Amino acid sequence: MHTRKEHVGAFGVVITAGQVLAYSRGMRPGLDYSAARKPRFSRRHLEGVVIRTAGYTVTALVCSAMAGHVDRDAWLFALRVGLVTGIVTAVGTSVNPAIEYYADNLAERRLGVFGIWILLCGFLLQSVQYWVAILDIPVG
Repeated sequence: MHTRKEHVGAFGVVITAGQVLAYSRGMRPGLDYSAARKPRFSRRHLEGVVIRTAGYTVTALVCSAMAGHVDRDAWLFALRVGLVTGIVTAVGTSVNPAIEYYADNLAERRLGVFGIWILLCGFLLQSVQYWVAILDIPVG
């Protein structure tokens, strides 16, 4: 019997191979990219979202079959994995040009202040593990 780690590893390997194949065929994050004031979504972006959604769904189904869990729940899980991936890809692809435009046209002082806030948030997130240990907060 295979372990759960083996199936998670198989999922990662298959998804990575799919990404490499897609990149080698011209599908990449910078596809049809241009910094713009408004979010934009092209036909090629839509094709990428559909292909990625289908690929993640099929991969989740195959890995569920490898684990011996091909039932109604496996189908729903695979569909959820595919749809969430597709939705996140579509939103990210359409919104990123507007974010890039805003960052490119931000005043230097505001950009510096924003960077400091990001740095402080990073320090805060990094310290959470130590606060959990010091305060003896049960995890899991």
